[in-house]
Amino acid sequence: MKKNIIHLSILLAALFTFAVANAQMLERNDIIYNSTILPQSNHLNPAFFQPNRDIFISLPGVGVSVGLPVSYGDFRFVPDNQKEGKYLLDIYSLARNLQNDKSIHVGSDIDILGFGFHIKRFFFTLNLSASVNSSLYFPSGLSNIITGGLIRCIGRENAAGVVFDDFVNVSAYERVAIGLGYDITDNLTIGAHVNILNGVASGRIDDVNALVWSENDAYSEIRGNLQYRFLRAGALSYDFDDNEFTFVNSFNNMGFTFDLGAVYRWNKFTFSASLLDIGTGIHWKDNAKEINPKYNDLKFNGNDLGDFITSGVMDMDFFNNVTDTLTSVVDYVEKDVEGYWQSIPSKMYVGVGYNVTNWFRANLLFHGEWDNGIMQKDDDGLKFFGDGSRFRYNASLSASVKAGNMLELMVANAFCFDGERGSIINPGVGVTLAPGNALQLYLMADYISSFKAVDIKGTRLQFGLNICFGHDRTKTISMDDDTVL
Repeated sequence: MKKNIIHLSILLAALFTFAVANAQMLERNDIIYNSTILPQSNHLNPAFFQPNRDIFISLPGVGVSVGLPVSYGDFRFVPDNQKEGKYLLDIYSLARNLQNDKSIHVGSDIDILGFGFHIKRFFFTLNLSASVNSSLYFPSGLSNIITGGLIRCIGRENAAGVVFDDFVNVSAYERVAIGLGYDITDNLTIGAHVNILNGVASGRIDDVNALVWSENDAYSEIRGNLQYRFLRAGALSYDFDDNEFTFVNSFNNMGFTFDLGAVYRWNKFTFSASLLDIGTGIHWKDNAKEINPKYNDLKFNGNDLGDFITSGVMDMDFFNNVTDTLTSVVDYVEKDVEGYWQSIPSKMYVGVGYNVTNWFRANLLFHGEWDNGIMQKDDDGLKFFGDGSRFRYNASLSASVKAGNMLELMVANAFCFDGERGSIINPGVGVTLAPGNALQLYLMADYISSFKAVDIKGTRLQFGLNICFGHDRTKTISMDDDTVL
């Protein structure tokens, strides 16, 4: 029964992810990081434990990341010179917005159950969750082909090409996070998580090399060459005969990562830092396959569309040419492999908070992410900060207002610099309610990419329930003039 619940959570996370499969997104949790009453802040810094409670139980919660490489405002329409009053999509303008290695990132997670308690200077946490991470990269060469077509691409030596090592990366996995924290002094706290990962499904397309050219200046004979490697594995498989998903209760796709965090309090300031998911990720072994194209060379002999229909009869040679070309593209060969490693995105947070009063707080936070992890492992061995590990980051300003343990309101704005076209208006808002003092309800909307609806490229929604109880430790710890908890 427990295993079925976990697998159901994986499927729900996958549905949330692929329903927004055109998203470009970091796993942004900036608002929750700065919460002083939510247990979920411990997920982002293992040294965080809410000072107003001794015990918490996290009930199921959901996080959904939604984003787009382009907004509605990026779609430009130009008048059709052939038809008055008609407009056409400016595909060239749209393609230019996908330059500079534009990418799509999607993440969704479901917190199944969490638990934590504080005893004297120690605190312990346990969290069970299901996650789906996916990424897709648009190489700049693809945009150049769209905007420039095959002009001057006569002969293979002048072929237009797209070459990239990392194209698609998707993984669905279960996570058990075991945490331990310690208050070294009233001012300094450290913490760590050990994350036990069990892979459910994985897919990766890399080593892609695509060329296209014309054999003549009439562009009637288009040629191409395609190479790629598609790796897939996992305990989740699909039976085409029975039209259903099947699960193999296996722990062969295992991995481990570690989280580290620290918090230092001085006067009215709180300084914090954390580094999450340090490790090589998951070693995929179950049903591990490698897929390659069956045919590398592709060809398409162009047809005069004026000859497509002759005397009211369709020329079937046209369809045969198209069918043969598409068959060449999708036909593949598959072979078994021993397995492969897949990294988990690594994240870094560095923050400072200032307690203006006992109910109002201002925060500055830096959030960075390596989308292919800090550490990678492959046939060549262990690598740190490999070529495929892109670093994206943002800085955010936030403020929170708190009414005891009953209410917390938060607002924020993120300044994003992700290696592409940065943006300075990315607001966020969050609210936590505890009407009965023990039951918490929270709803967060982070990284809303614009105040204007037509310019919104994404947001991250997170909501859930907690049960918290115990006394407020800030009222029983003796504080000197230089300490504010």
